Formats: sequence, structure tokens, C-alpha cells
Amino acid sequence: MAQDGSYEVAWKGNAFPYLMNHPNNFMKTENYGSARQAAKEESAPAAQSSARTGTWDGPAPKGYLGGAKPEAVQPPPVATGTVAQYEDDFTRINTGAKMPLIGLDCDTVSSADVVKQALANGCYYFDCSEKSGTEAIVGEGLKEAIISRRDGLFISSKAWNSHHKPADLRAACEGSIAKVGVSYLDLYMLHWPEAWTADIKDDSESPSVDASASIQETWGAMEKLVDDGLVKSIGLCNFGLKQVEDLLAFCRIKPVVNLLELHPGFSQRKIVGVCYRKGIQCVSHSPLVCAEKLALAPLLQRVSKEAEKTIEQVLVKYNLQRGVPILLPESAVLNKDLVGGVMGWRFTNIHKITIDDLENGQRCLCPAWKTFADAEEGGIPKPSLVL
Repeated sequence: MAQDGSYEVAWKGNAFPYLMNHPNNFMKTENYGSARQAAKEESAPAAQSSARTGTWDGPAPKGYLGGAKPEAVQPPPVATGTVAQYEDDFTRINTGAKMPLIGLDCDTVSSADVVKQALANGCYYFDCSEKSGTEAIVGEGLKEAIISRRDGLFISSKAWNSHHKPADLRAACEGSIAKVGVSYLDLYMLHWPEAWTADIKDDSESPSVDASASIQETWGAMEKLVDDGLVKSIGLCNFGLKQVEDLLAFCRIKPVVNLLELHPGFSQRKIVGVCYRKGIQCVSHSPLVCAEKLALAPLLQRVSKEAEKTIEQVLVKYNLQRGVPILLPESAVLNKDLVGGVMGWRFTNIHKITIDDLENGQRCLCPAWKTFADAEEGGIPKPSLVL
């Protein structure tokens, strides 16, 4: 290699000194295997010779052929307790904005004082909706915070099903902004994929579907809200995986979230995983909706006991640990022990597996008018459904 300006290395032709069982006085060779026998004769007696091929002729490792059979390795005991770990209290959506991991579900908020107390407890994510009629209450509770630290708040709302046409959608968004008392919303969502003709807000009624309001037209109006600065980001609620994929095929601005029913009994792993890979953050609007029912499960009781956490903390942590933000009712947000006891630790792998066994595929929230799509519709189908 001298022709390219390089120098030959000083150790050319020398055996590497770190080779296992390096023979004594064996200092130079171009071929370790060819010189092994000669070097062995010159060196001190080595370990018992072997008829096996290869260059290793040193001491046999423990458990070598003919040796005593080692005792069976005992599995480690099942870990209990939790794993301490620092955690951020927010996640980043695909716009780059920070979304707090824990928010207040404002649909049933009872007073402005509740909102103020939630804020004092460290809650900065407030999820409203046009249907609930509580946006003005939330605005009253956040009035001082909106003036002093609007950038530190994350405020969202949703358009109801009867406002999917562009003009109605914009009017609904502007109405929500005015009621909350802000100049913009951090997130605006479609409450459901269905479009209705009449202004029906009672889930028990049988709505009339508005076939003239296409999702392409509706989403185009949502994108216009972002363009005009009325909202920072747009998202979905209760959309199935196939509906999400259909929307992604034509949208100009991707949704940042999909708000779903998510808890150990109804984890919806497929849509959560696929949405995550497509840059859409799933959010649980009901982590405690089946708390009373799930609390009776022996598996959940066992995890609660071993982790030294309450049933509610286990249910809340389930979503947080898999990176899913949650919305809690006012009773839970105002519970400092609950909210303060779900950060800074993680389930052990054994506990995660145990909680996964609570999956039963059953929803706890299902309006009488709604027919949900098959959970396997969309994405890559299960092999069992193909073969």
C-alpha cells in the first residue's frame, strides 16, 4: 500500500496477543491454523487434546461434553411493585405543539370554580364540545389564565354532527371560540363521522343522515379554519380505522388526534398503533368509564395490590404508559391523590401483560343511533381472516 502514501503497520505478521489460549513463544505467523501444531510442540503442555476440528485447544468450558450436567436455571421471581422512571407530562402532536397527557373532560363540568380548581391542581388541558353547552362555564373559569398565560393552556372543542356543512362548521367554531373567550382554539375536532340534517343533540333520538355533506367537503372546511388562524390544529373523534385511512387519502392537513373510548377492557390496540405510525395521536376520552366493572376483576385487583396503587390509578396509568393522553371527569381531576399518583413510575412487564388480559372487546359507551365498524376493518388484516 506504499504506492498510495500509506505505511505498513508495525505489527504485520505478528499474532494477535488477545487470542484465547495464546501459545507461548508463538510470536509470528501469517496463518494461525497452519502453525498451531508446531507452536504447541514448542510451548508448555496444553490442555487435554481433542479430536475435534478447529483452532481452539484450550481448557474445556464448563458444561463441556462428558462433564457433569449443569443444574436447571431457575427463572427469576415475578417482580412486584413498580419501576421508578421520570416521565414528561405532555406529548407532541404532529404540528410540534405540546399536548398535556392529562386533561379535564368539560362535557359535565358543573361550575367555573371546578375549572379554576383543576387549573390550580396543574391541569392545563380543557376539552369542550358544542353539544355539552358548557363552553361558557369553562371560559369563565379560565378567564384570568387566558389573559396571563394563554400559551400554557391547551383548549379544544368539537363540532356537532349537524354542523358538517362548511358554513355551519365555521359558525360553530366561531361560536365555540366566543363562548370560551379566546382568539383561537388549540384543537378543533369533528365529534362524530356522521353528518345530520337537524340540530339533534339527544343521543336517544333517531337522527336523519345528511347525505349532501361529504367528509371531503367537511374536512376541507376544517382545513380552512387552520388557514384562517381560528384553530391551531384539527382532529377527529370516534373515527374507525377505515374512516381514518379514507380521510388520509385526500386530506391536505392531517388530523392530529383521534379521540376514542380506550381502557383495559377495550384497548383498540390496532387503531391506536396504526394511527400512531401515521402521525395521529389517539386520546382516551373515557379511561375510567368501566372502572366499577373492571374493579371486580381479580387480575386488576392483583396488579393494584402488587403495584401498591389504587384501581383508578392503574386504569389511568394503563393509557399513559402506552403514550395515550387521557381526559378525566371533574371528580378525578380534583382528586390530587389520583392525578399526582400516576406519574414518575411504570408498570413492570409482568403487570403490563396481566392488564392486557383484561381485554374483552366490549364498549361501555355506545349511543343508540351509532353502529360501529368492525375493529379489524382497515389496516393490514389478520392472517386468520385472510387464510
